[in-house]
Amino acid sequence: MRHYAVVVVLSLSTVLGVFAQDSAPTSTVAAGNIPKVQGYIESENVVNSGVTTPQVSLLAYGPIHGKIGWEFWGIASRTWSEGYIGPTWTPASWVTLAIGAGAETGGARFGLSASGKKGRLFYLSANEWGRGSGRWFKDFVTVDVTSRLSAGVWYELGKGTGPTVNVRLFGEFRPYFTLCGGSKSGATAMAGATYSFSR
Repeated sequence: MRHYAVVVVLSLSTVLGVFAQDSAPTSTVAAGNIPKVQGYIESENVVNSGVTTPQVSLLAYGPIHGKIGWEFWGIASRTWSEGYIGPTWTPASWVTLAIGAGAETGGARFGLSASGKKGRLFYLSANEWGRGSGRWFKDFVTVDVTSRLSAGVWYELGKGTGPTVNVRLFGEFRPYFTLCGGSKSGATAMAGATYSFSR
């Protein structure tokens, strides 16, 4: 079985006019006086039909010059892993585009996503196609209810639709919980935490 792949991921914001006004940038490459590296480390447990699958992931990104930057994404579990790195472009504070190449377990992978942030609202839509894994996608919208609490709706292929919530307890440590249902596989719970970093 081949374990080499090409992963192409494009991140952009297509959220309607709510993102058209100036807001805080969603990527480091659009801001001035920014750290060389930012991102987060995530630990997650996915529970379905009584089976728990732990996984860890890492997102790291930073500036290169002006609105051009770089991004790395990787995820690993007992049965699956992928990782890629590539350039990013932030033409406006509310839109980021990224493209990357890397590997997944079982074959080539390609992806397309859309993301954006305006005020208290954040939106992400991600689509991926893999030779070994087939098609995958997820969509979610969250709203900052308070300065520490965010809540919204999550939809993911194979898991279904449901609520998602995360809380910033201290610093950049954020536990979260998502419960999806309506898919053939039954209800799926996802619980974990992210820790954001910058240097």
